[in-house]
Amino acid sequence: MVNKIIADYLKTNKRLIVPQFGAFLHKDDGTVAFVPFLKKDDGVLIQLIGSAYGLNPGDAQAAIEEFTAEIKKNIAARALIL
Repeated sequence: MVNKIIADYLKTNKRLIVPQFGAFLHKDDGTVAFVPFLKKDDGVLIQLIGSAYGLNPGDAQAAIEEFTAEIKKNIAARALIL
């Protein structure tokens, strides 16, 4: 759910912040970079999720937190494998 919104948004926009996680930047060469130090919530992702799925801001925030927790869990699991 959240990953599709991020991907769709970056097709036409330059930056999307995932609160308390980092930002995805759509660079001029067409690539996407992740910047972990841009974490301050600007409200964009919460609004996008709320609009797309009919969620209130609290539920949209919970979806973001679940998304970031899953990513962090996957990164930690891969680090143990390496």
